[in-house]
Amino acid sequence: MNIKNLLVIGFSSIAASFFAQSGNVGINTTTPGTTLDVNGAITNRETIASVSANVVTVPANVSQVQLSGMATANVTINAPGAPNAGQRLVVFNNTTGGFGATLNGVTIPNGKALEFVYSNSGWRSTDGGSLGATPVNIYTADGTLSGNRTVAQGANTLAFTGTAVNAFSVAGNTLSVDAANGRLGIGTTTPNTKLTIRTSDNSFGINHTNGTVNLQSFIGSGAGWIGTTTPHDFKLESNNNARITISGNTGNVGIITTTPGTALDVDGAITNRETIAPVSANAVTVPANVSQVQLSGAATANVTITAPGAPNAGQRLVVFNNTTGGFGATLNGVTIPNGKALEFVYSNSGWRSTDGGSLGATPVNIYTADGTLSGNRTVAQGANTLAFTGTAVNAFSVAGNTLSVDAANGRLGIGTTTPDTKLTISTPDNSFGINHTNGTVSLKSFIGAGAGWIGTTTPHDFRLESNNIPRMIITGNTGNVGINTTTPTTTLDIDGTLRVRSLPLQTTLGISNILLSDTSGVVSQITNNDFINTLKVPNNIFNAEQTTSISTSLPGTGAANRVVFGTVNINTPGAGTWDSVNNTYTVAKKGIYQIVTGVKLENATSTINNYGLYITAGSGSWTYSGVSQIGNLFLLSGTYVKLLNAGDLIFCDTKTGAGTANYTQGNAFIHIIYTSL
Repeated sequence: MNIKNLLVIGFSSIAASFFAQSGNVGINTTTPGTTLDVNGAITNRETIASVSANVVTVPANVSQVQLSGMATANVTINAPGAPNAGQRLVVFNNTTGGFGATLNGVTIPNGKALEFVYSNSGWRSTDGGSLGATPVNIYTADGTLSGNRTVAQGANTLAFTGTAVNAFSVAGNTLSVDAANGRLGIGTTTPNTKLTIRTSDNSFGINHTNGTVNLQSFIGSGAGWIGTTTPHDFKLESNNNARITISGNTGNVGIITTTPGTALDVDGAITNRETIAPVSANAVTVPANVSQVQLSGAATANVTITAPGAPNAGQRLVVFNNTTGGFGATLNGVTIPNGKALEFVYSNSGWRSTDGGSLGATPVNIYTADGTLSGNRTVAQGANTLAFTGTAVNAFSVAGNTLSVDAANGRLGIGTTTPDTKLTISTPDNSFGINHTNGTVSLKSFIGAGAGWIGTTTPHDFRLESNNIPRMIITGNTGNVGINTTTPTTTLDIDGTLRVRSLPLQTTLGISNILLSDTSGVVSQITNNDFINTLKVPNNIFNAEQTTSISTSLPGTGAANRVVFGTVNINTPGAGTWDSVNNTYTVAKKGIYQIVTGVKLENATSTINNYGLYITAGSGSWTYSGVSQIGNLFLLSGTYVKLLNAGDLIFCDTKTGAGTANYTQGNAFIHIIYTSL
């Protein structure tokens, strides 16, 4: 299994990444057609508001409130104005005494819940307050489905409440809700964390896949694994940035690089804003890409609403008819009464009302027929459990493939009706899958760019652990990676020993640098040239020569003629600069320089003149003379040792004494040896 080979290496130095889009925002969809396009369920946390003297005030900036306490008459609800039109508020009247509770002229019966939207500076009920009859059968007795059942919820919610450990379950331990502790179990009825997935040994648990890339968890061989089981990169991230990449093909691990070239490569309440649409000549056009619209202006007859087609099925649209004149407004055959709001969804190439304007239909027997919820429903389980048992692959589902329970194989699918592991999450490419959040920190999985990612998408650390102990940390702000330390101060900070099983073998220093470690364990590098200089070892930094005679005649009579070196053999980087035009060497560092040079003078027109070799180094020079060797041939050489500073020049000249002698330059050499101070 490739994931094992990948992760045994990768989890010693892994990090994370994440991804961002611009324009429309999609959750569980890569093709968002509106400002916010969600393919899945949304949860708004509930706030408890206590009634006093038959009056209660809803706190600001909440999306769901439960009224509690004793009422002796109808309760008056005061709710502050929302900061923006389009905010939603669900009110559950759970007071004792049996009285209703009224907000902006709409009464919520005792024991019922109702949703409001904020529009035109006021809270508007989306259904007028009519809630329907009480559900039957499932509250008092077990039963057996006589066929497949579909609950067409539309915009209505369905909630189960309980206090038992295994309060809600599907297909035994395939899905179990621990209401006593607020936990979810898959493969177990006794979860010990918010989400516990239990499998047999050598089994997969989670699978986040887009059909090509598989990001999976696995337990086997006495270890826990997570990564891709397909030939795609595995990335760890913090603050939504890729920090560690494990190549899907080579297994190379990259830290702060997405293209590692070696085994380890280190490079240092939701609001939908409301749009006002004025009516003209009893007609109005809804702008594209909006989720809530308020119709305004005067109407003299029923208003015709024209709404452009949505880019994707599933888009929602709330229409509030706030026109004057008292007339309704019709969209796709459904009329919104004046002063009322109605929600539509886009399906089958058209806008469909979620309730068609009819709000009080009677629930039906779930065991014998399909049905449609006429309002929000809550099952008050108390200490009683509610279990669905089945043997079909897609035995239990919510909203198509949004949630699917495979009772035949004991699996749960999110975004798929054919899960192949205990928990399979299927999304389009470039989409998030899992999000574990406490409202501040977000720990997410993501598949995109041909890779699987997991990590934080907020500026918080990402940690990997074994035996409930943090072993590796990726900081949220810097992306530094720590192994056995939670406070890494460098790109890779290891508190412990490091073992490298294989390194390339070099036969020469070349341009390679040398790694150093200080007393605190911080690793740095030094060039081989600087390392030698630190040891005060003489270093051959430059060598050049002229291997052929030059036919150009050089003048005598004391003129300085620069010695030419046509071939450079040694030129150590960083030690100095060679100017091949002027045949000068500029030193880069202060130190002791030993210049050894020699030149052959040929075709001398006089053998009685003095011929000299002048070595210039910085502000000083040294002269070496010679006499004729064989007729008109002179050989001159010498060594000059001088303390030089950065920027000083080294070069050689030849001269003759008084007279009219001319000559040409033959072979020559220069060798420079540097010793640091």
